[in-house]
Amino acid sequence: MERAGTGGSVFRNFYRDFLTEATPHLSQGSDLVAEATALFAASAQAWARVAALIELAGADASDAPLQEASATCLHIAELELAAMQLLLRL
Repeated sequence: MERAGTGGSVFRNFYRDFLTEATPHLSQGSDLVAEATALFAASAQAWARVAALIELAGADASDAPLQEASATCLHIAELELAAMQLLLRL
């Protein structure tokens, strides 16, 4: 996921940077955008972890990393939902 550009952390880092650059152009809500930016930064880190876990599962032929990746994906969903709910308030 990290090397093939399927979205994962690459997109989340890109979106984080977009929000950072857009914030000075807002007349209000910069605090909400800052919170959403931090959530997308955390999501990017988590996506990088998912990619590493999937690679580990393939190398070890083990399902334990996939179970952790699954739990991490659920956490990512919570982060991104929270971020989008913040942005909806703008």
